[in-house]
Amino acid sequence: MVDNEKRENLANARRKLKKFRDQHLPNGSDDHSTNGTSIESPIDYNTIAQNVTAFGNEQQTALNGVSTSPIINLEEQNRQHNLSIEKQKQQRQSSGGSNVSGRSSQIPGNIEEKLRRDAENLQEQLEVHVQTIGVLVAEKTDVSAKLSQSFKQLERKQGEMDELYGRLKASRERVQELEKQMQNSTSDVQKREMAVKDFDKENDRLKIENIRHSQLIEDLKQNINELNEKLQNRQNTIDQLNIELEQFKKQPQAINDTSMTEQQITELQQTITFKNNQIEEFLSSISRMRTDNDQYQQYNTNMQHHIQELNDQINQLTQTNNLLKNKQDEKNLSDHSLVLEHDNLQQENQLFRNAIDQWSNRYEELRLKLEQMTKTLTEKDEHIIQLETKINNSKAIEDKNPLIETKKEFDSDEISNLKNQIQTIENLNKQLNERLEQFQLKSNHEQPTQTDEQQTGSILPLSSNDQKQSEQHLIERFNEVMRENIDLKDRIQNLDHVILQLQSETETIGDYIILYQQQREQLQKRYQEKDDYIKQLTQDRFDLQKKLSELEILLVHGLNIPIPNSIKSQESHTEVPSKHDETNSSDQLQLQPKKNEQLGTIDQVISLNTDKIPSSISLPQLSDETKARILALITELAQNNISSNDNLSTVKRAFVDKDFYLCSTCSGSVQWV
Repeated sequence: MVDNEKRENLANARRKLKKFRDQHLPNGSDDHSTNGTSIESPIDYNTIAQNVTAFGNEQQTALNGVSTSPIINLEEQNRQHNLSIEKQKQQRQSSGGSNVSGRSSQIPGNIEEKLRRDAENLQEQLEVHVQTIGVLVAEKTDVSAKLSQSFKQLERKQGEMDELYGRLKASRERVQELEKQMQNSTSDVQKREMAVKDFDKENDRLKIENIRHSQLIEDLKQNINELNEKLQNRQNTIDQLNIELEQFKKQPQAINDTSMTEQQITELQQTITFKNNQIEEFLSSISRMRTDNDQYQQYNTNMQHHIQELNDQINQLTQTNNLLKNKQDEKNLSDHSLVLEHDNLQQENQLFRNAIDQWSNRYEELRLKLEQMTKTLTEKDEHIIQLETKINNSKAIEDKNPLIETKKEFDSDEISNLKNQIQTIENLNKQLNERLEQFQLKSNHEQPTQTDEQQTGSILPLSSNDQKQSEQHLIERFNEVMRENIDLKDRIQNLDHVILQLQSETETIGDYIILYQQQREQLQKRYQEKDDYIKQLTQDRFDLQKKLSELEILLVHGLNIPIPNSIKSQESHTEVPSKHDETNSSDQLQLQPKKNEQLGTIDQVISLNTDKIPSSISLPQLSDETKARILALITELAQNNISSNDNLSTVKRAFVDKDFYLCSTCSGSVQWV
């Protein structure tokens, strides 16, 4: 809308100038032709035209930013024009004073009309100049507003670039973290593979040792068999010698041969002793070999158990290795996806860097061009001021038609130059808008089309439909890229959340394992205390049975009552050693709930035994030793009863009322393992 209004204003100004020229030029020619003689003195029009053209060229160069000091040049030109105008006035006055009398008769009556027409033309020209000045001021305000908007857009784009740089930095940090995790996972896998290889080597070494020990055992068995054969042969020879000895003893011998037989007997005895010594040595060696064989067999069994345990460990390690391989495959897949993401992020990072570099260069170029435009605007302001001064000066020389015509030409040239400059400013504004749009598109991962910035006049704007379509396409592309970035961020957050959950679960599992081990140790201690207490109870039970049987025997012997079979059976039971009960720990566990009943039966036996004693028989008939022994047994029974009650209370406190260390995250009752 603003551009259309500007164009309409410029078109109106052009029409008015064209009308003014059409009206002014034919009248001036007619006047000069009709009058035949000029009113004014002869003026050097060539010098004026040269001055005007030079002034226009200098103004054009000043507006284009070529002149170094446009204000000084303009002041000098104004001085020259003023001097030329004063010279012309003096010449006209001098020539007019001499020729007034001669010309007064020749001046026609249409001079007043001509002057009036010239005044009207000058007024119209002044109006046109005022309109052009208003149009230029409006354009100046519009251009300044657009410049401020462009500065704001550049600041906003700078903020977006900073935000993109921050995102790039965050993505780099995330990529570094992912690379560290990948390195840690690979190092863990390598350590596990090394451990598996070490276990394989240990297994092979143990297998070789097992084979070697089995060969040694076979060699020992062969040696033992050989020694047994030798021993058997020696035994056979000894038997033969004994048989020969007996035969010699049985045979009657002559008296003369007694010495020979004695010698033979002594020799045989020596050989027998020697053979016996050899037999003892062989027996000792055989026993030693048997012990060695037993040791080797035991070592072999231990090695077989150890090998079995190692095989179990190897199987477990192979299973864990398979699980780790599966996990490693999953990690490799995830690492591959992370590598792809890393490559994509690096590509995007490179694109961002290229875009930032390009747009930093473009920003510098635009900044320089904006500075040049501000300079041109200031020069335009000065030029407008100069035009106003020139209009004021033109009012003073309204009666000079040649100067007016030259002034019109000069003004038309200036207006055309201003129009050209306005068009160049509009083109620059359009180029700035296009570049800002391209900057926005490039910030959204889209490479812009390269434009020729050196020739600003040859750049044409795109059509509105194509521009809208391209903008919509780029907006859609930007939205898709932002959605993908958001999805990647969500995925990374989900992975971080899963990792934190797994870490917390591993920590809770470790806490459960520690708690289980602690409770297991406590339970083992308690079962050990229970076993010790049951052993103590059984020992106390047998001691009580012994004391009761002894007490009954003393009472029966003291009262001369026949011993029943039950007491004999109790005596036979008391002679049973306590080792038999220690071996049956499972039966002792079943005796624990009945300990109260056993103590109750002891009290009943004491009461029954005391009831069996007749009231007519008194204790003083017994001996002092039996009395002392009975009293000692009764006191020991009472002490045992009290200690048993105390032990029951302590056992209840130790095995029933004791609490476990519970986990903070556990709930429900404690399970007995």
